Amino acid sequence: MDLKAVVLECYNNDDIIKEFNRLTGHQLKKPIWNDIDTLIDDACNYKPNEKGIIEFIQFVEQFIWMPLISIPQYR
Repeated sequence: MDLKAVVLECYNNDDIIKEFNRLTGHQLKKPIWNDIDTLIDDACNYKPNEKGIIEFIQFVEQFIWMPLISIPQYR
């Protein structure tokens, strides 16, 4: 497994996303409930789901990937 595969697997795990959002205050994968919010976000080219993706990748690398590769069978 490489880092990209681990990040994708973590991104598909709702529990990891939920805890990342709780710890960082980001809104990854949070639905927008209001149509007017969606229109405003589109007009401003604001993508709340993408705002914290770089921090999410760093989070996965530090707290999941690095401990994982320290286990001999994953090297």
